[in-house]
Amino acid sequence: MAQTTVEIDNDWVRVLRVKQAPHEKSPEQQHPDSVAVYLTDVVNHKAGDVAWLPAARDARENLSDHPVEYVLVEL
Repeated sequence: MAQTTVEIDNDWVRVLRVKQAPHEKSPEQQHPDSVAVYLTDVVNHKAGDVAWLPAARDARENLSDHPVEYVLVEL
């Protein structure tokens, strides 16, 4: 399972650092509107990319052959 560390959790924001092994799939979860900051290259993003992720219930999967790491800012 992906390693998730809570970096900040207060009344305004929750910030998670997520590390996922190659081809690892996380269990389905509900996420609020979020911003992802990619720290490593992933299938559709390069390290340093920032992406908006609308609220959704999903299971995230690392489709690459390399570990990935990103920071997820839940609003």
